[in-house]
Amino acid sequence: MISTQNAPSPVIDVYPATVKSWLDSDDVVVIDVREPFERVVESLPETIHHPVSRLDCQDLVRRYGDQPICFYCRTGRRSAQVAARYAKRRAELYAAESPETSPEKSPELELPVSHLAGGLEGWKA
Repeated sequence: MISTQNAPSPVIDVYPATVKSWLDSDDVVVIDVREPFERVVESLPETIHHPVSRLDCQDLVRRYGDQPICFYCRTGRRSAQVAARYAKRRAELYAAESPETSPEKSPELELPVSHLAGGLEGWKA
């Protein structure tokens, strides 16, 4: 098993103004982890949908691992958990792909992993 305890990329809490600027500039991949029945009611524009019930962190790393990423849900609880799982899995995958390189030195691991603190409810407040 590969140790990632010293790997960078702690999850960063971000707030609506920051996420809005990211959405406006396409600087960050923003992923809605709510279930489909939640998303049909409302969602942030220009976001990608990956429901937590079917989430595959390995697939997300393969698709978006070379980009900054931000997760969101209704209140921020699920997105914080998903962001932590994603950051851990990303570190494990990059360490496995480049065993000669310390996980701490992988450039992809310097990319931020964040979640919308307060979730969609905080966005609307």
